[in-house]
Amino acid sequence: MTEERAMAVGTISAAGIVDASAVVSEYLSLTNGRIAGTPTLRPMFQAHAPIASASTNALLFSVGPIPPRPWSLKRWEKPAEIVPPHSKACLRTFMRGLNRRPWGMRIALDLDGVLADTIRVWLRIWNEERFPKLTYESIDTWDFWRKLGIQESEFAGVFARAWRMWEEIPPLEEGLAEKVRRLSELGRVDVVTGRPVEERERVVLWLRKHGIDYERLVVGAADKVRLGYEVYIDDSPIVAVQGSSSRRLVLLRDQPWNREVRSNYYVRRIMGLEEAIRVLSGEL
Repeated sequence: MTEERAMAVGTISAAGIVDASAVVSEYLSLTNGRIAGTPTLRPMFQAHAPIASASTNALLFSVGPIPPRPWSLKRWEKPAEIVPPHSKACLRTFMRGLNRRPWGMRIALDLDGVLADTIRVWLRIWNEERFPKLTYESIDTWDFWRKLGIQESEFAGVFARAWRMWEEIPPLEEGLAEKVRRLSELGRVDVVTGRPVEERERVVLWLRKHGIDYERLVVGAADKVRLGYEVYIDDSPIVAVQGSSSRRLVLLRDQPWNREVRSNYYVRRIMGLEEAIRVLSGEL
C-alpha cells in the first residue's frame, strides 16, 4: 500500500500506523448461514466485484473469470465446477507475475491467530472464571461464543483483557522474526489487524518484543479485503470468503475455527509462515 493509498483509506501517523476504523466501519457476522451486516456488503457475496489492479486482473482473467454465483456460507465451500482447472500451475503463474513487478506484492499479515497466539490467554482467563471449561480444539467455529450463550461484547471484553496482558501472549510459532523478514523479501508486508485503535500501543509493543518488522501497522480493520492487498495471510473464514469473492489470494492459517473452509484457486490452507513463504515464492 503506497502512502497515498494509505491516506485514502485512513489516517497515517509518523510511526507508520494506519487507523482504518473510520473508513472500514462496516462489519460482517454469520448467523445460521446467512449474511448479517450492512446492505452494501451483501453484493460482495452475491456477485463478483473485483477491486484488484488492472495488471492483476489481467493475470487472473487469463485463467478464466469465475461466473457470478452466490457462496454457500453454511458449508463454507465454493462449488467445485467453478474452480479453474490446473489451479496449482495457474497460482504459480500468478505469483510469478506479482513477483516480477518492481514493487512486488502487497501482503496483509494478520495478528491474532497468525502471529500472536492470543486465544491461549483468552482460554486461560475464561477457564479460571467461567464455565464450561474449554480447550483449544473446542473452539471449532469463528463465532464460537454463541455456543457459550454469551454476547459478542463479552467475548471481545475477555479478548481485550488478554491484550492488556500482552507480555504473556506467546507467538504462534517459533522464529517469527526471521520468517517475517523472509516474507518481506517477497513483497511489502503490513500487519493488518482488527484490534481496536485503543490497543494499538500494546500491539506495537508485542511486535517489538518479538522482533517483527513491518512496513505499516493497520489497526481497526473491520473489512480487510476492501483495503486492496493482493495477498492475505489470515485465520478468518470471513476473510477467506471475501478474498476469494474479490479474487484475492488468501493463505488461510490452519486453526480449529476455520477447518470447514475448503481450499480453492484463491484460498490455500497453510500450517505456518514457512509454508506461506514457499507458496508465495512459487515452490508449492
